[in-house]
Amino acid sequence: MPLQTGILGSHSRLFDFLSRLTDIGILGLTLWMAHLSEDRSWTQASTLLFLFALVYFQLSASLTGLYNSQRLTTTRQHLGDVLAALLGAFVLITMTAGLSNRLHSLADRMTLLEWLVSSALALCLWRLLVKLVLNRARQRGYNIRTAAIAGSGKLALSLAEKIRS
Repeated sequence: MPLQTGILGSHSRLFDFLSRLTDIGILGLTLWMAHLSEDRSWTQASTLLFLFALVYFQLSASLTGLYNSQRLTTTRQHLGDVLAALLGAFVLITMTAGLSNRLHSLADRMTLLEWLVSSALALCLWRLLVKLVLNRARQRGYNIRTAAIAGSGKLALSLAEKIRS
């Protein structure tokens, strides 16, 4: 009999892809909104900036483990991973723009700052919403797992508490 892994387990690649795609969409939407608030039109430089942001965010997200299973992480840890990946991407964008004369005109500092703040808020709110929905689904008995913990020491009790919360 095959082991059941819950709703997400059998579709983990699809959900990973959708999570990455949603993050890309949020980054694009917040950059577009930053352009609108500054009364700037979308240019070829904006597209280039967006592409750099995508690559750098995906790189930073991989380094922080953002797309790994978040089942045993706290909300604070998960949001910290989101912010670390975003901050890493923006540091790399700033470094890239500073190192190249041609890329220096990609965006002014105010647009970048507004984009950083709005994308941080949007990504964190989105992640909180997803975590809330998944927690509600688990409370109703969906997407749950069973585990057996061997032992009764401090480590076993700590693991049991982590699983319960």
